[in-house]
Amino acid sequence: FISIGIDFVILNVLLYVIYCFTFLNGYANNNWYSKIAFPIVLIVYLFLNILLTVRFLKINRLLKTSIILFLIDIIYFILPFIKVNNPNAQQEINKFNIFKANFSNWNSDISLENNIHCIIFLTIITLSIIFFITGIIRHLKRKNKA
Repeated sequence: FISIGIDFVILNVLLYVIYCFTFLNGYANNNWYSKIAFPIVLIVYLFLNILLTVRFLKINRLLKTSIILFLIDIIYFILPFIKVNNPNAQQEINKFNIFKANFSNWNSDISLENNIHCIIFLTIITLSIIFFITGIIRHLKRKNKA
């Protein structure tokens, strides 16, 4: 975990140096470091730390898989609530809005994408529940054998 923290700091210093170079030379005046680079690096390293934490838990593999699938599903669930200033990026984020799924309408592109993302969301949460129940059953069986 210490090496990941050091990597996080070094990567941010590198991005900041690149930002200063581009800003001072007039290449970019849109403040991309604080708007784009730092939040993305923070989210990626946060997710990486969560995965490494789950990796070293003393539980069986099915429960670990269930936890990771559940975390991915939470990210999938939270994504439509993110608001950005870029209209193209906001349009892409709106495609992940599972709350606008309408299974009676498969004709429009947006409705089709919302329906597909809702099916993906429901599939991931179902798999997470199945892995969790199977992991608990296996854990109880092993505990009863010992």
